[in-house]
Amino acid sequence: MYDLIPMEIAASGMQAERLRMGVTASNLANARSTRDSIDGGAYQRRSVVFRAGQMPAFENLLTQARNETGLSLGEDSSQWLFEQHVRGVEVPRIEKSAVFRKEFDETGRHPDRDAEGFVTYPDINVMSEMTDMLSASRGYEANLAVIKNTRDMITQLLELLRN
Repeated sequence: MYDLIPMEIAASGMQAERLRMGVTASNLANARSTRDSIDGGAYQRRSVVFRAGQMPAFENLLTQARNETGLSLGEDSSQWLFEQHVRGVEVPRIEKSAVFRKEFDETGRHPDRDAEGFVTYPDINVMSEMTDMLSASRGYEANLAVIKNTRDMITQLLELLRN
């Protein structure tokens, strides 16, 4: 059971980084959008919030382990407690930024300009978003490497046991 835990953690990290790449791609695609189909105003930059999986208090886990397994503090209950603590990566929410920038419309023809001739755009820095995309891609690749290495170690262990 312990052998698969790194793969489960890495898989949750891959899911989180994939979501982060999708949100970043959406930000890049809407960097010059003056209308959001959901809110009606200018597009709001979105960012993914990561956190470690929720870990219950140790005392609660210990009591729950004793009640559910009927075991004392031995090998099996410590494994159960370990498995309860390992949760991986969670995405509790995607935050929206309410920061905008205004640009003057010199042509006077933009449909979303205000009475003074300014158009409201999302405050999205393309270079910052590209850096975030690269970081998410590297995080995804790192988690993929963990899965591949864990798989290789398990395969080598099975080969050793077979011989």
